[in-house]
Amino acid sequence: MAWNSLTSVTNCNEGHFVLIISGYPYSNGQNTEVLNLKNRKFTCPGLPDYPMEMAYGVGGMIGNVPLICGGHKGSYSARNRTFHGDCYTLKSRQWIKSGSLDQPRSQMGTGTIVMNDALIINGGVVSDGLALDSKSNEKLGLNLKS
Repeated sequence: MAWNSLTSVTNCNEGHFVLIISGYPYSNGQNTEVLNLKNRKFTCPGLPDYPMEMAYGVGGMIGNVPLICGGHKGSYSARNRTFHGDCYTLKSRQWIKSGSLDQPRSQMGTGTIVMNDALIINGGVVSDGLALDSKSNEKLGLNLKS
């Protein structure tokens, strides 16, 4: 599949594309990139930046639509992390707010588990204080939360 600036972001049915979003350093944490595992010279220009700087979010593909949730910005050692709870989908080359987590958090243990068109999210870090871990599980889809 050839990719150009007019190609739909969700037209990746061949299974060798990887979508990379967020990360550290935070100045790079808004970059959205697509890698082609079969072509190292591949580029995908024109993808929008993620709506916020963050790392340690979680996501998966629901059908052909990427869904990204949570994450944080800041330093654990300085105890100044800001935890995010918003979820976004990438549609028509734009990030669209598509709901939120029950509790803002990062470093969730999802492993990109998708069942019945929903992303399964469990655990995560919710605070820089003593009570760091969430015991919450959530199931998030493109149109609803269950």
